[in-house]
Amino acid sequence: MLIGLIEGKQFDNLAFNVIFNYSLAIIISPGLTSQIFTKTIDKKENPFIYDPIKSQFNKTQQAIKLDQSTLKYCDKCCLPKPQRTHHCSICNKCVLKMDHHCPWIGQCVGYQNHRFFILFITHLMIGTFFVSILNLNIVMSNQFEEYRVLQSKAFSVIQPLNISLCIMASAFSGWTWYLAMNGMTTIEFCNKNHGFRKSKIIQNLQQIFGDFDNCIEMLSPSVRDLPSNGVIWYDTKMEYQKILNELQEVDEEDNIS
Repeated sequence: MLIGLIEGKQFDNLAFNVIFNYSLAIIISPGLTSQIFTKTIDKKENPFIYDPIKSQFNKTQQAIKLDQSTLKYCDKCCLPKPQRTHHCSICNKCVLKMDHHCPWIGQCVGYQNHRFFILFITHLMIGTFFVSILNLNIVMSNQFEEYRVLQSKAFSVIQPLNISLCIMASAFSGWTWYLAMNGMTTIEFCNKNHGFRKSKIIQNLQQIFGDFDNCIEMLSPSVRDLPSNGVIWYDTKMEYQKILNELQEVDEEDNIS
């Protein structure tokens, strides 16, 4: 009875995490340049207003001054194209830190919804593995003889499908975690671009999941702020604050002079 109760709670927890992360991966925008850049009348010095506050997961962050002359330009979107940004031919939009376009969520995986996509695949893998083991335990147990007879035909069909899904989810999950720990997106891996890889794995993971104290916190449902704003890339909130302090000192010097 106690074992069944524990297994039930574990299944409920996994099901919640799968649904929660899948839903947010669909609902939340991956982060688009059209959300943070607005055209202005001044076409020479500052042709676009840059407002990273519109980014969904860094509402507490202040705007950092951006030298627009250093940015590339997308001829299709007619907007600036920051580092790690790519134009999706399917969405026809520029996506911040684009990983890939996913038909299963109906949009791209990018800066803002990357963590939800990874956690969805991860919990799906754990969930299918858990169900496979649970099914085997039920069918092979003499305690559930009647259930075993009734479900033998369904089991012979469902279990192989579940195991196949578990294998595919495991392979995909392993791949996404490999890229995450190495600070790369799928596009950057294909282009052999390692320029944004940090020296420590935890720093690479914080770029996707935000600040966390342990693995349980990282894997738990969360909408915490991200350390970067999707345009200017830095390691942690500490480094972000350092940049703000340096900019403030420059402004104070300019005011004094």
